[in-house]
Parts: sequence; structure tokens; C-alpha cells
Amino acid sequence: MSDRALSRQVHWTGACADLSASDRRALFDRTSSSSNDGIRVRTAAIVAQVRRGGDDALRALAAELDGVRLEALEVPMSRCTAALDALDPALRRAMERSANNIRRVHQAFLPVTQEIESEPGRSSWAGDRIHFAESACTRPVDERPIRAAS
Repeated sequence: MSDRALSRQVHWTGACADLSASDRRALFDRTSSSSNDGIRVRTAAIVAQVRRGGDDALRALAAELDGVRLEALEVPMSRCTAALDALDPALRRAMERSANNIRRVHQAFLPVTQEIESEPGRSSWAGDRIHFAESACTRPVDERPIRAAS
């Protein structure tokens, strides 16, 4: 792919359903980019530029690639709210339902550490991230360390 093709901008407003099948494929097909050396090299250069330059690099890239001058990198909450309010209510409900489902699934995979009281006054910590210092501090000082059974 030439540098000219890499920098081609596509602007589309309207429903995706209004696009022809070949236009949809051209717009959304991303399978060929992973094997394209030009795209990989350009992507690596962009990532390196942002790592070096941070927010300034993001502003420069917005000007270079999108032809815009950004006042801020974060979208104001009022704009987010206005965009959500402008959605068809059924679409918004579907998006919120999906977001909630994704959040619940990911929360289920978070590491959990919990204190377990095996006997009154005797606690242990169990879970994916055990904080031994906390566990040692909650054990009465006059007791011997608890050893795992072999």
C-alpha cells in the first residue's frame, strides 16, 4: 500500500445500511491491515510518537491526520450527555444493557481477597491477592504462626 493510500481519509455520514456491500467492506474490513507492512510501520511510528510526546503528540496527530485543532483531549461531559440524549431510546437501552453486561462479566474476573473468620477471634485471608502483612497484623501477637498442613 502506498503512503498516499495510508493517509486516505474517509468521511461518511448516514446509515451504514445505505452503503453498498462493497463500500461497507472497504470501510469496515480491517483484516488486510495486519499483513500490510506499511500500515504496521505507520502504526508503530504513531505509538512511538505518542509515547515520546504524550498529549502534545496527540494534538499534533489530530491536526495531521484529521485536520482539526483540539482545544482539549477529553470530551466534556455535557457533550457526552447530549450525544446520549440524542440517541433513539431503544438503541440507548440496548447500549446500556450491553455495557452493564460487559461490566458484570469483567467484575466477575477481578481478583478477590476476603477475610475469613474460622473461629471467633481467628481470621485468615484468602483469595487471589493475599496481603500477608495485614494477615499477620490481625493475628493475636501471643500465638504461633499458622502453618499449612503438609
